[in-house]
Amino acid sequence: MKNKMMNFELLRIISMFLIVVSHFSVHGKWENLYIFDFNRLFLQFIRLGGGIGNILFFMITGYFLCEKSPQIEFKGIKKIIYIILKTWLYNIILLIFTIFFFRNLLNWSLIFRSFFPILFQLNWFASVYVFLILFSPFINRLFFSLNKNESKVLIIILFISIAGISLTGQNIIYDNLRWAILWYITGGYIKIFGIELKTKKFFLINFVVLLISLIAVLYISSTNMISPIKIYSYYYEMQRFLFSIVAIEIFIYFEKIHINEHKYISLISSSCFGIYLLHDNVFTRDIIWKNILYISGIENSMLLILYSFFSSILVFCVCLLLDKLIRFLFEKLLNDLSKWLYQKISVYLPNLM
Repeated sequence: MKNKMMNFELLRIISMFLIVVSHFSVHGKWENLYIFDFNRLFLQFIRLGGGIGNILFFMITGYFLCEKSPQIEFKGIKKIIYIILKTWLYNIILLIFTIFFFRNLLNWSLIFRSFFPILFQLNWFASVYVFLILFSPFINRLFFSLNKNESKVLIIILFISIAGISLTGQNIIYDNLRWAILWYITGGYIKIFGIELKTKKFFLINFVVLLISLIAVLYISSTNMISPIKIYSYYYEMQRFLFSIVAIEIFIYFEKIHINEHKYISLISSSCFGIYLLHDNVFTRDIIWKNILYISGIENSMLLILYSFFSSILVFCVCLLLDKLIRFLFEKLLNDLSKWLYQKISVYLPNLM
């Protein structure tokens, strides 16, 4: 691993931890999240970390995959095959675990869908990531046909059409793939043209605005003047605009820092995708947060913040170790099978162009 890559490897780890922490709030079985108090404010606030973490992942992908090519090249096919196989393997392992220990959580529809996790989006990130890599040669070709100003206009138009529309409370044109493409292009733009921001100033302003708006929304929902579910749905769509800016600022900061090669950063970073697959799976979401950690009912506890932090670290570390074990047992098989399938598919790719 090159030294200049360590900053982004560390950013992957931080992004993944933000996502795990956000799932403490998202997947917890809380009695009432719409009471105006500090603990509810904290639970609602850490949910935003998931959005920031996902944006950072897609920007990192764009930063490294957005490259100029004289023609459309499907260099990512082998990677797509590997991701599909890995997602399928992890899903089947978790299905078997659930059959043995939590059979009551299963139904035949879920079992059937578990054999096609990408198709049925049992993990939305993996599904979107596969299609993003598939589209990346075409995105790159379009992106490199534009100059700096044209690229900037493209990003602004995408940003307004996807994020800006959320300010109206409407999300009819919103979907995860569009967001992924937007942040892929943004990551590529930063790599090629660079962006200069007064990071500390803008970051602080956005943080304060996020916090104040969250306090206001929590207060309004507690009064029942507006349906809590409706106002929070609107709020999280609206806040995509703000935490998108926060994510860009974090990304730019990490792009500029230098971190010497560190084996533990590389070790953990290489398992981030596996941690995502293991902890945010349709089988494990309830098992982890509701059955094993049993986080429901602690929203009134003074130890909520500590418990959220340490339980998230526990989930992160256990999934890290499980990913290392699964890769030790199956990595060679996954690589060999990916290579074999790629060789078979690549024969037909030239005929498609």
